[in-house]
Amino acid sequence: MAVELDRTGRRIVGVLIEKQYTTPDQYPLTLNALTLGCNQKSNRHPPMELPDFLVEGALKALFLKQWTTAQSREGGRTERYGHRTAERLSVSRAEQAVLAELFLRGPQTSAELRARCQRMSSDLANREQADRVLESMAGRGLIELMERVPGERERRWRDLVSDAGEDALAPPAAAAPSATAAAAAPAANPVPARAALEARLELLESRVAALEAEVRGLASGAGPAA
Repeated sequence: MAVELDRTGRRIVGVLIEKQYTTPDQYPLTLNALTLGCNQKSNRHPPMELPDFLVEGALKALFLKQWTTAQSREGGRTERYGHRTAERLSVSRAEQAVLAELFLRGPQTSAELRARCQRMSSDLANREQADRVLESMAGRGLIELMERVPGERERRWRDLVSDAGEDALAPPAAAAPSATAAAAAPAANPVPARAALEARLELLESRVAALEAEVRGLASGAGPAA
């Protein structure tokens, strides 16, 4: 299927699914809770450090694509966000759990998915159940079984909903240089990196501004059909 989510989008949707089923009393999530969930160190790969404004901008893009919902609570002062994965992809709770784990951790083996998804769905409690879920999802083009990575015993599953394929196919990171080699290496010039970062921030800010304009336009019109 066509890629639906970029890296930030898949992290956001993964967190929303995870929190809905593991901490339902806190769901839907505030922007702050969602950002914390995206940046938490445990159960996440790769680690990310997303600022609030980037999460907020990505949420607006996801809302326009009908991936997320927004609602006000506490007298309209606090906006809370949910996901629409079940409606968007016609998936069950067990299938949402599989997608959440793949969105949050990247490609994984069947055994890893079975163990990690149980906290969100009891329909993945044993191997037979998990295999049926995975095969059904593969048959609908939501996930696929990757080729075996050299040195690994089992093949891993990856999702086809996001751009996770780029991470999955990336070569392993090179081994860290020794202390001697690191000391001998010339210091990297920070100027190009800083310029690249500033350019990226400018691009992100322009995208956020464009999304805000689209949302304002939708709000001022008749609104989408129910």
